[in-house]
Amino acid sequence: MTFEDNVRHQRLRRTTGLGRSAYSQRTRLFGAAVVVVTAVAAYSWLTRSSDEWSTTIANVSRIEVDIAAGDIELFGSSGSDVQLDAHTDDGWVRAARLEHHIDGETLRIEGRCSGNRFVPGFGCGTHVVLAVPDGVEVKAATSGGSIESTGLVGNVNLESSAGDVVIEGHSGELRAHSTAGDVTAMGLTSHAAYLTSSAGSVEVQAVSPPRSLDVESSGGPVHVELPAGHAYHVEASGVDGEATVDAATNFTSGYEVRAFSSADTATVTTR
Repeated sequence: MTFEDNVRHQRLRRTTGLGRSAYSQRTRLFGAAVVVVTAVAAYSWLTRSSDEWSTTIANVSRIEVDIAAGDIELFGSSGSDVQLDAHTDDGWVRAARLEHHIDGETLRIEGRCSGNRFVPGFGCGTHVVLAVPDGVEVKAATSGGSIESTGLVGNVNLESSAGDVVIEGHSGELRAHSTAGDVTAMGLTSHAAYLTSSAGSVEVQAVSPPRSLDVESSGGPVHVELPAGHAYHVEASGVDGEATVDAATNFTSGYEVRAFSSADTATVTTR
């Protein structure tokens, strides 16, 4: 081996050694980071907590609920006070917070998962159950859960970004929307209702003839069931521009029904 070859060989050994050293250092740093993250996650999970509480609020004419992650349940009540039952679950590196306050005759409820905004809040949720007196107006929204409403009487607006909206036995003006789930309304006695879904199905069963009923979906089928013995002004269209209408129709009727789906079937029937 010549002198020049020996120099090149020594340089190659030094370069290779430096590369191996840098790789080993990066590997150790990555391993340490994994250990730290795992330890923090385990500690957060082991120390996470749940909480439940209830309260009664008088003199309420309107309720506003805004939940970031969690379910909302609403029940009609024959009483005069609002009953609020809350359940919170801390998540991974997230703390569940549910607050309520009174502004005049309006009850406002807000649920959030606070903490590191760069880390998903797995397991974090704020869940609300409300007993609502007749005539109290309700506006409820959740970004990461479902909404169930049973037996409410009054003007109600429900919206879920990621879950289903299920309504049973509603009386009064109604609006309901789901961005990623289904919307179902059974036993409906509303004179005016507007029910929509961006990605799921919409199913409505009315037990009294509605003055104005709008049922629409951009991503699933729509099905409307109306009480027999009445004629309806029906406008309906499915994905192919056609619809199945098995109901007595009269374009001068004061009972107006609109059923549209841009992605699936549209059906209007009576029972």
